[in-house]
Amino acid sequence: MATTHDHSHHGPEPSGSGEQDHTLLVQGAILIGIVILLVLASFFDVI
Repeated sequence: MATTHDHSHHGPEPSGSGEQDHTLLVQGAILIGIVILLVLASFFDVI
C-alpha cells in the first residue's frame, strides 16, 4: 500500500515539473507586481 501511494505521488511530479516551475514563476511575478503596486501606492501617499 505504501509503495502504491509513493508511486501515485511520484507519478505526476516528473511530468508536471515544468508546469510547476511555470506556475511558481507566474505566482512570483504576480506577487512582485502586487508588492510594486503597494510600494508605488505608499510613495504616492507620502508625496
